Amino acid sequence: MTAALSRWRATYTPGDWVVLSGPTSLVLLEPPTHEWAPLINTLWDEVVASRSIVDLATRLASFKIDALPSFGAFFWTADGMRSLVRGNVSVIDLATGKVVADGEGIQTWSEVGLAGVSHIRIDTPYEGDVTLLELPLVVGAVRASSVVLDASERARVSSPQIGAAATPTEQTAELSLEEIATLQNADTQLMPSPFDEPESEAQAEDPTSHQPEVPAAPPVSDSAEDAGAAGPSSGFPPPEAAQDSAILAVMCEHGHANPPSSTRCRVCGSPLASQARQFVPGPVLAVLRASDGSTAEVDRPVLIGRAPSGNRPGSRAPRLMTVPSPNHDISRTHLEVAPEDWQIVVTDLNSTNGTILVRPGAVDRQQLAPGEPVHVHLGSVIELGDGVSVLIDFPQ
Repeated sequence: MTAALSRWRATYTPGDWVVLSGPTSLVLLEPPTHEWAPLINTLWDEVVASRSIVDLATRLASFKIDALPSFGAFFWTADGMRSLVRGNVSVIDLATGKVVADGEGIQTWSEVGLAGVSHIRIDTPYEGDVTLLELPLVVGAVRASSVVLDASERARVSSPQIGAAATPTEQTAELSLEEIATLQNADTQLMPSPFDEPESEAQAEDPTSHQPEVPAAPPVSDSAEDAGAAGPSSGFPPPEAAQDSAILAVMCEHGHANPPSSTRCRVCGSPLASQARQFVPGPVLAVLRASDGSTAEVDRPVLIGRAPSGNRPGSRAPRLMTVPSPNHDISRTHLEVAPEDWQIVVTDLNSTNGTILVRPGAVDRQQLAPGEPVHVHLGSVIELGDGVSVLIDFPQ
């Protein structure tokens, strides 16, 4: 008995872009630098583990891949292929020769459902030898200039070596505007499928009526310019930027992330099997519990104050935790609590009246020096003034 290895047959022409291919998903990334090699394996794991195109894009966003100027993601569902493209990525229906999705000028996401399309080519800018052989790809990672996906019944790759249990699960989900918006908390540019039913007879006669509109490019933001300057030939971010919100970890059987040296899970206490370390999205290292009842998770920097402002430099937007201060003893942005690898760092942000740190089990109260980060343990208490304190509690 044979079983399908993939929902499509993928072939590629060698080039510079990175292609991460799974049984029902495929991602195309701008040419990276060699420092990205260790992270590529982790990204490929995320591609293979994704359950839908929304899940796929959300996983990659954890590594800042969604910030690339050019990007392509494709997912097979029971209703056909779906795609997300941006920048220098175009998709051609090989049955008609027409461009059915184009990321040019797109600054957020351009999502196109390719229902009815079974044979496409994904093109990227390429100045090398265009006569190179097309090579087969089922599941894995390669460097390519273009990729062809053939999802027709005759083209699917099967093998007697794989049992029926390994057949990829079909996913059925129509991508909604709300789902796309969650990918990066931004306005979404949704391109209609060129294969929707025509609204009128006249429209059906117009061969251009089904071509997707490419919105005019909005002004390039500072962040986009920064991304474009990250590499010699592309906007691929430096690996330390992508890993800023990711961390090396080992996983317990329940999916909790732990420091690589751990023998037991820090959350559920289960023993940790011997395993390779992997990058995961930054986990919640602690929960801040203020004396007024407000809380905040520490999976990124948290700014605490009577009116904290998030307009601070950094690669990830901080959380804001507002605490009461009727006498204005607490500064507007008084304190930062931030993850640093697997540790927690507290920094007094040059507050007017200072910050007191009480370590777990300690009697002494430590006055924090303004602007100097201090490593703290879970169970520590921070006193801000006006009777307000914040417990750095264990994550739930």
